[in-house]
Amino acid sequence: MLVRCLFIRNTGFRGGAVYCRMGSPTLCNCTLAENEASGGGCGSGVKAYRHSSPTLKNCIVAFGSGGEAVCCKLSSSVKLSCCDVYGNQGGDWADCIAAQSGVDGNMCADPLFCEDLNPDEPYALHGSSPCAPAYNPECGLIGAFGVGCGVTAVEDASWGTIKAMFR
Repeated sequence: MLVRCLFIRNTGFRGGAVYCRMGSPTLCNCTLAENEASGGGCGSGVKAYRHSSPTLKNCIVAFGSGGEAVCCKLSSSVKLSCCDVYGNQGGDWADCIAAQSGVDGNMCADPLFCEDLNPDEPYALHGSSPCAPAYNPECGLIGAFGVGCGVTAVEDASWGTIKAMFR
């Protein structure tokens, strides 16, 4: 099992980030972003091949190029739950995961990474991300990192309370 992993800017003919052959790994709270399936390959995020059946739980697969986000070949399948698949050049909820869109907490929404707002953790989530636990109570955190920029909590306070803070 892979937990809280970050796969970014990888390139591979057999799956940009993850290639599974005759295995069934589980990825939990992982972020797969900006990966590329090269040379006519498929699965910019994940490629399942030859009787493999990986499972993704609470993962983000976003902004991949060179192929759909996930693909399956030769009697393989991929099971997703509470995953955000978004902005992949070859398609998001396509190929073997098409029927899982909108089911079991799965969605297609911009994950709103912090990027330049938090150079130390560019793949942390903006406070208003649909992958943040506050906006997705059914699934909790989606992806490898929590909120790292943007909106912060505000508490109600009277004018007297505010003045007292500066005395």
